[in-house]
Amino acid sequence: LPFTRVADVPALLASLQTAGFDVFGLTPSDAHRTVTSLADITNDRQVKRALVLGSERQGLSTGTLDACSHLVRIDMAPGVDSLNVATAAAVACWALA
Repeated sequence: LPFTRVADVPALLASLQTAGFDVFGLTPSDAHRTVTSLADITNDRQVKRALVLGSERQGLSTGTLDACSHLVRIDMAPGVDSLNVATAAAVACWALA
């Protein structure tokens, strides 16, 4: 599974979109803009996808959220605010595969 760390994330995400990728930013909050449930994303293997995850405490920056094609969340039971980033990555990769 290819991954990377970069200094200018919004520029990288713009490049991925130009290259035909749908860029999915994983966030538990819909305070920034509309967030779709990961369960509602269609499983289309013809679409190139990139998954963007933030740190466990701070999540994705506003600039990174703005640069994503889609914002998605993992639906959880009431009272659970988030998963750790490794678990969230595993769930998201499985759902988008």
